[in-house]
This record gives sequence, structure tokens and C-alpha cells, in this order.
Amino acid sequence: MSTIKSNCTAYYGPHEARYVAAESLATGTVVTALSKETYATSKGSEVWVFIEWGSAGSKKRGYVKSDWLNITENISTKSPYTESGTGARWVKLNISPTVYRGPDSVSTTTNTQYSSAGSLNAKEQVTYLNEKVNNWALIEYSTSNGKMKRAYVNADNLTGTISSISIASPGIAYTVRDRTIPGHLPYGGGSLNQGFNDTNTTIYKGHLGYDIGAPNDFIKPLFEGTYVSNKTSNSGGNGRTITLKHVVNNETFFTTYCHMASVESFTNGQKVFPTTILGMMGGSGNGKDDYYNPHLHLALYTGKAQDSPYGYCDETAKKHSLRLL
Repeated sequence: MSTIKSNCTAYYGPHEARYVAAESLATGTVVTALSKETYATSKGSEVWVFIEWGSAGSKKRGYVKSDWLNITENISTKSPYTESGTGARWVKLNISPTVYRGPDSVSTTTNTQYSSAGSLNAKEQVTYLNEKVNNWALIEYSTSNGKMKRAYVNADNLTGTISSISIASPGIAYTVRDRTIPGHLPYGGGSLNQGFNDTNTTIYKGHLGYDIGAPNDFIKPLFEGTYVSNKTSNSGGNGRTITLKHVVNNETFFTTYCHMASVESFTNGQKVFPTTILGMMGGSGNGKDDYYNPHLHLALYTGKAQDSPYGYCDETAKKHSLRLL
């Protein structure tokens, strides 16, 4: 068995800033090391260890840095985001399933061995990390403060088909300006400051996107997709941007996220998930980092990927823009 070297905090995932803090662990706490994962940071790579601790009925799993731990087990290295099978899933209709800190080894439907980690909303989008133990799926999902959690949910509560939950129906959330976006949808908890060109949400005619006052500073993809390009300067009307390609229900389209304060680095074609952090929300544009009040201008469109699709047009130049929100 492994032990904690000195007082530390266990997290719901392998990063201090991006995942929710789970709880404090005291020096000498006995734990079981399950696997390890390398997480790249601006200061270099960090190795995080997935551990388990606690007694029957209230066991827990979480992550600590490897140098916080005296490790005795021979553990393997995992790379959840590169494993085949990882991908977007959605909670089924009319349920709000409980998620747990570990997978019950006896029951496939009721978890009596591990503590609860909270619950999910019906139709909420999560990322399946290609680990399923006794029908308990390891997932990653966003919380209301923008940080993420990893936890286990009964796999029967998830679906891999977006059409089965009607999340792609146009106008189901963003129909009234300043309305709070429902929690189960992307950017849930944020507000719509200005919508796509219509009579209900748009202040200025020809607005080619959604201006969202997000509930936190993290910008994440609407859907699973692949990285296309970014613009790291604050020049132009859209400032810093990142563009992704998506295929949903056999429809290929692009999303561009604008006015960002910072943009994460990706390689061409790199896969991204709804929980992937693309960068930080900001107000960049026209050569300044604070040209606008902080918000996300989100453009959705078909045709050709663009680093900086301009935010307005006249009626004759209107782009074909999808309304998948």
C-alpha cells in the first residue's frame, strides 16, 4: 500500500487548476495507487497518480501528484484522451443519474461501495474516457464553476447518439436575449448577450453568431471535434480565436471561438472533447486585450473553416450558419 508523504489535496482529475478539489489527505494516509498519468503544463510535465482510499461503503478515488506520494505498487501509465473509444456521450432523457467516486464491483446498477460525486442533468454532454468496470463508465464533465470532474456513472444512463435526445434542435435554448442558458446545454448557466440574426435575440442586424456571457472563464468546444487553426494575436475585430471542425448527425460544420484572452496549443487534426479547455474567455480585438467587455463570440457555419469569420453581414452577404444550439 502507498502512503501520503505530507498533507495535500486530492483532485477529481490530474490538474490543480482545471479540476475540482476533492478533499484533503493527511500525512500517512494509506491509499492504493491504481495508475499514473502525465499532464503537460506551461512549466513542464507533471505526473499524477490515480488513487483509492477509504472504507467499504464510502471508498473514494482521486488524483494526487506523484511527488506527494510514497508509491509501493507497480502501476501503469494511462493516456485517456488518446485511447480508442474515448468520445462524447449524453445523459438520456428524463433522468438525473448519480455519479460515484468509483465503480461498484458487485452491482451493475446500484453503487453501495463508493461515495457519491454528485449528479448529472438529463441531456448533459460528458466525455467517456474508455474505461468501464462492471457497467460503470468513467467519465469527465464540466461543473457550474467551469472546472471539471472525473467520476463513474451507470453506463445504461448514457447514449452516444445526439439525435436521440434532440439537443441539435434549433432555437431550443437561445431564443431570448439575456436569458440564462439551461444547465444541461453547452455554456449552461451563462447568458445570451446577443444572438444569431433574428428578431428575438439580436440587437444589431446581421449578427453572425452568439455572444455569450459565460458563467466562468474557460472556453470549451460545443461538441467533440478536431482542431483546425487558431489566431493568437489580438488584431482584427475578433481578436484571438480558435477554430474546430465537427461532424454531427452526418453534418460537417465548423465553430470559431472569438475574443479569447488566451489560446491553448493544439496540433492539426488533434481531437478535442466537450471538456477540453481551448483557452480563456476575454475581450480581445482591434489590437487590444480589453477592446470588448469579456464574452465569447461563438460562430457556427458550414463551408470552409475560417480563422476569423467576421461578426456581422448585410442581408445579401449572409453566410449559411447552422443553429445547432
